Formats: sequence, C-alpha cells, structure tokens
Amino acid sequence: MAALKVAPRAGRGTAETLRREPLPALRATAPRIEVDLATASAQLPPGAFRTV
Repeated sequence: MAALKVAPRAGRGTAETLRREPLPALRATAPRIEVDLATASAQLPPGAFRTV
C-alpha cells in the first residue's frame, strides 16, 4: 500500500486546479508504483517486514 500526496504552497492554486493538473498524472503513475512495489517485495526474504 502506498500513498501519493500533493501539497501546493499556501495561496498557490485551487482544489479544482489540483484536480485538473497533477491528479491525472498521479492516477496514471499509481499503478506503475504498485507494480514496482510488488516486484521489490517479491524479492525480499520471508519476514523482512513486520505487519504493524
């Protein structure tokens, strides 16, 4: 599981601008990040990460 965050500087842009400009690129990128994370975690030895 991963999260992507957009945090513009105060007073720079509106919620609509964020939805229109970076959001489509983030949505397009998210599946590629998921594939990368799955590939990387498949190469780790068992027990490399604990679930909290």
